[in-house]
Amino acid sequence: RWGRRRPFILVGGILCALTFPLIWWVPVGWSNDGRFAWLAATLLLYFTSATLYSVPWLTLNYELTRDSVERTRLQMYRAYAGMAVAMFMPWIFRVAQAD
Repeated sequence: RWGRRRPFILVGGILCALTFPLIWWVPVGWSNDGRFAWLAATLLLYFTSATLYSVPWLTLNYELTRDSVERTRLQMYRAYAGMAVAMFMPWIFRVAQAD
């Protein structure tokens, strides 16, 4: 009913949302070694969940249609949208710091 990839996308997205803030919530009073261990563990959790999300999401396009031209067109739209977002990403900090 949900397909092979959609449950992974759902679970991976939720885990990304839960693990990303943990990277920055380092417990106060820990030594440098403890902070490094916290950073290593939380980054491992985050990037594992990001992989759980991104790999099925990127390969979902191959199952959407059997027509190779339409599949290529879908990939093109996704690539253009990603490039448009990437062009405006450097401005997010500037806008967030504005009065």
